[in-house]
Amino acid sequence: MAVNPSAEFFWQTLFLQVEDEIFCVPRCEFEESAEIFADMFTLPPGADGNVEGASKDHPIILEGYRKEDLRCLLRVMYPRASQLLSGDQPSFNLEKAEWISVLKLSTIWGMKKIRSHAIYVLSSDTQLSLIEKIKLAREHKVEKWFVEGILNLVDRKSQISLTDLADLGWETAARILWIRDPDSHPGSDKLAVPFKLNSIKCPHCVKSAILSWRCSSCQTMLTGEHEFFVLGKQIMNGGRKVGPREARVQLSLVKCNLCKHSAIAQRFISCQTCNGSIQTSSQPVFEMPDPSEEMVSEEFGEEIKEYKLVSASLGM
Repeated sequence: MAVNPSAEFFWQTLFLQVEDEIFCVPRCEFEESAEIFADMFTLPPGADGNVEGASKDHPIILEGYRKEDLRCLLRVMYPRASQLLSGDQPSFNLEKAEWISVLKLSTIWGMKKIRSHAIYVLSSDTQLSLIEKIKLAREHKVEKWFVEGILNLVDRKSQISLTDLADLGWETAARILWIRDPDSHPGSDKLAVPFKLNSIKCPHCVKSAILSWRCSSCQTMLTGEHEFFVLGKQIMNGGRKVGPREARVQLSLVKCNLCKHSAIAQRFISCQTCNGSIQTSSQPVFEMPDPSEEMVSEEFGEEIKEYKLVSASLGM
């Protein structure tokens, strides 16, 4: 009776040398997870007839890598049954620094699923400081961490030390401090704060007061989804913030985005939800965007774009 190799469980082995240590693992995971290795395995044998990586005497030598990093990656690529059957999620028993090693190599070698899982674990199961998020995001091109870290640091309510800022470099520190101190911005009182007309809340029913409107200046009929604006670094001329994303402002200060003039000239308007009367000199609440997001986009936009491209191609 002829004996044939199993189609499912007959693996070729792969020998990798990192520093002074040789690793021997099934080749299939590297073929499936990383194109760089899949392409390497299609190369013909060398002049001496030996195939690189096919034996202990002729391993693939990975220069410039750390054996500790590879060991962490291999634990994720080749988990044991006891780890897989320990609960709802595989238990790889890796610490934060070890997951960072997994993230590092999976990013370099384009291992999309492993990279995404490493980011997920580091985001969920460990406590990354804001500084760690930004530094790791820059090192491994993780857009989500970079945006989260910067947005939290520019929030004036967040605690930040000179040591933390110095750790990010003087240029990044200067940009963060500049965004945190809007009073120092030239012309900050003339900045336009955009918002949608239907975000203005009626003081009677606390629902959208204006669902559509004809601009009092240019007479254009506009829907509540159309963007209007008020002048000021956040809210000026008697307006005031009442929450992280809410403010009060006189309706007479609302400007049309099309003609840049006053959009509401009447003394009174009627709420289009409950028909209640609202004085345009009053200050109903409206939802406003966080101006720091715009400034972060302006100051770090090119860097965020770079990380977004990598995250889109590799995951997360």
